[in-house]
Order: sequence, then structure tokens, then C-alpha cells
Amino acid sequence: MTDKLFELVEGIYVVSSVDGEKMKFYKQPPNLNAIIYCLDRVLGKPQAGKPQDEANKGIAIVESIIKDLAGGTIEHKKSIEIKQ
Repeated sequence: MTDKLFELVEGIYVVSSVDGEKMKFYKQPPNLNAIIYCLDRVLGKPQAGKPQDEANKGIAIVESIIKDLAGGTIEHKKSIEIKQ
């Protein structure tokens, strides 16, 4: 089964001689889906990010705009308001 998978990944080619030079001609070209499958198995399938709710998306956009305007430097300060 792995042999067939590697055939799909590498493709099947024939070597022939044209004007004294050896040339490779694909009978079956490499299969993109097989390549992606093998990479996912070896490296791990990429994970999608967590979906954000709409309020957090707006805050993230505004924060990125402010960060760009500040030249990439932004200070994070946390404050606590105590009510009596």
C-alpha cells in the first residue's frame, strides 16, 4: 500500500534517449493530493485558529490599527477599578 502511495507522490516516469540525452517522461505525473496527504502525516495537519466572537474581532482590528500607527510598539497596561 505504501508503494502505491509513493508512486502517486513521485509519479511514474519512463526514461528514454532523445538525441543521445536521457529524458524523463511522465506516464503519470505526481499527484498533489497524495503529496499533501504525506506531508500532513509526517508534519501534522495544520490546525485552524479558534473562531473569535464578533466583539473580539473588532477589538483585534482596532488594536492592530493602533499598533501600526504607533510604529509597532504598544504598551499593555492593566488597571483595576475598585468601587466602594
